[in-house]
Amino acid sequence: MLDFSQGGATAEGVTSNTRALNAALITPFPTASKTRNERDNALFPNQGSHATTLPPTPLPTPVKVNRLAIYLTGYENKLQKHLIDGFTFGFRLHYQGPYKASCTKNLISAMQHPEVVDSKLIKERQSGCILGPFNYPPFSNLRVSPLGVIPKKAPGEFRMIHHLSFPYGDSVNTSIPPEFSTVKYATVDDAINFIKVLGRGCVLVKTDVKNAFRIIPVHPSDHPLLGLQWNPKTLAGSWPQCHFIVYV
Repeated sequence: MLDFSQGGATAEGVTSNTRALNAALITPFPTASKTRNERDNALFPNQGSHATTLPPTPLPTPVKVNRLAIYLTGYENKLQKHLIDGFTFGFRLHYQGPYKASCTKNLISAMQHPEVVDSKLIKERQSGCILGPFNYPPFSNLRVSPLGVIPKKAPGEFRMIHHLSFPYGDSVNTSIPPEFSTVKYATVDDAINFIKVLGRGCVLVKTDVKNAFRIIPVHPSDHPLLGLQWNPKTLAGSWPQCHFIVYV
């Protein structure tokens, strides 16, 4: 039977939420940085009629807020506050649609590779990126989006996706405005402009953060938008019924 009780792994599953990340502000610590206070726990009530109240949990991010503040010198005050508040209490998704209950079936690719989904969900649970499984929806307005599996370039390796753009026209991502869901990466022109400013002899450094989008914590008020459902049937056994899980 699939076991969510183990601890200490890094998740590889990704969601299709669009979130901002400044890689220079991330520090490589494996454990969560801060526990939500009572005020924010009040924003994370259990609204389901059959489940118990969800317990307070640490924010699933390695970002140390006290260290982050040191590196924000020179940033605009509004941006400083946005980053500090976000990594302390979670970032809003800027969702502007109705908070309504819905459920869509998982993609065929997930059903064809249940062992991949099992493995990814275990890692997500170990890293604190999901809560559950629950026998019943933990929110009365839980939006359940489908899971899917996509092959990576390396043969035999797969990536799990949480398809927040489905169903088309009525998905979670549909109700997030473009100004909050568009990512712009640095270009070669940006690098050239820095070289012009700094002059000959300057050093350019490129960094990459593994699973970058998964270290951005979501504000509890948006957790009902990030539901998924899974009933694996692998060689290891099966759950007695579909279980509900929430990304955080």
